[in-house]
Amino acid sequence: MSVKAFMHKNKFVAISITGLHCSLRCKHCKALFLRGMIPVTDSKHLMELLTELHMKGVRGVLISGGFSTDGTLPITDEMVRVFVDAKKKYEYVFNIHAGIVRSTELALKLKKFVDVIDFEFTLSRHMLRDVRGLNIEPSTVIEAIELLLSVGLDVVPHVFLWHPWQSDELLQRELRVLRDLGLRRLTLLVFIPKYFDVPLPHVDELLKRIRMVRELFNGEIYLGCMRPTELKSKLDVEVVRQGFVDRIANPHPIAMKYVTELYDACCSLPSCALPIFKIG
Repeated sequence: MSVKAFMHKNKFVAISITGLHCSLRCKHCKALFLRGMIPVTDSKHLMELLTELHMKGVRGVLISGGFSTDGTLPITDEMVRVFVDAKKKYEYVFNIHAGIVRSTELALKLKKFVDVIDFEFTLSRHMLRDVRGLNIEPSTVIEAIELLLSVGLDVVPHVFLWHPWQSDELLQRELRVLRDLGLRRLTLLVFIPKYFDVPLPHVDELLKRIRMVRELFNGEIYLGCMRPTELKSKLDVEVVRQGFVDRIANPHPIAMKYVTELYDACCSLPSCALPIFKIG
């Protein structure tokens, strides 16, 4: 089985439309992840940034940032217009961390310029309430992804292979929901417990769960960039060598000898967008 590798080099970047600010400040991140993105906070500077990036050879952008207290990325109408204009002018490929979208109006705005939605999908109340700080039920998460799909957006759910409250039973339930929604692409994450006093899972446990995902999910499976560095040397090599995933983000150097293709992009992009990001 061929495995494609993905990493951000020259053609793809991540930007935070809230700069370094996050109102939600989830317990597992506390806005730390925003430091690795290019900060921008207003529509004027956004267009200047997108123009500058295009001149440097950038062709794809992950739109992210800090979430509002309701779990949604606070994207303004002015920013939407800039992204729409930049897509027409520069033919950008956009994916976005939009969060829990609750309104059809916002979903339709995103459809004007977004190529794919990266959607963190969990049915764990612990993850939603204790980690994210969201006073919502798992049913709200399902409703949000249904809304995005209903307007015709391409959604790639991101599911935790492991977090301190994950179980085989919960993971199976999450997979069944996604399968019943007709989704055929899935990104797996491994929780990084930086601010939690819990031991990391054993790689064998993760490999066992990946095999289970393979059995239950009839579609493409990706290993996303969220996973503890301490696990990568063994986990990455095994999932690529054994062909457990179709794509892998930021693989460990040892695993690179097993990949068949390399792309300068996010691993969730649709296949039709990949040719311009291929390396070599």
